[in-house]
Amino acid sequence: MPNHCCNFLIMSEATLPIILQNYVRRDEKRQKIFDFERIMPIEEVPDMEVERQDKWGTKWNSYGLSIGASILEFYTAWTPPIPIIKKLAELHKDLVFRLEYYELGIAFRGNATARWKGDEVLLEENNWNMTEKDFKELELC
Repeated sequence: MPNHCCNFLIMSEATLPIILQNYVRRDEKRQKIFDFERIMPIEEVPDMEVERQDKWGTKWNSYGLSIGASILEFYTAWTPPIPIIKKLAELHKDLVFRLEYYELGIAFRGNATARWKGDEVLLEENNWNMTEKDFKELELC
């Protein structure tokens, strides 16, 4: 059983309909998911978990999706999908994507922002071990 990484993809309200239309679908249980396969398709290989980890930054697709006015909240296994937001920025050169995340099992937290700058995607990422301040800020204690 993985540790659940809680992710918040933050964007402008104008960007949300683009993301919903192109990258959110219903899974086999009719639950909405933010579908990484639609952003960065991967080929079938013997060890799909390793392939997903290498390409998406996490071993499974997202799950537990909640949709807000300018935010998608979803879970991933163990780690945040940093390569996914970088790919979104590559696909949508005029948009900025910010991912905030935390994982309670190992107790880490971070954020990443992807945007075009010049002729390439700029990815800024920060992560740290959670402190008591983080737990209070996230209202987890």
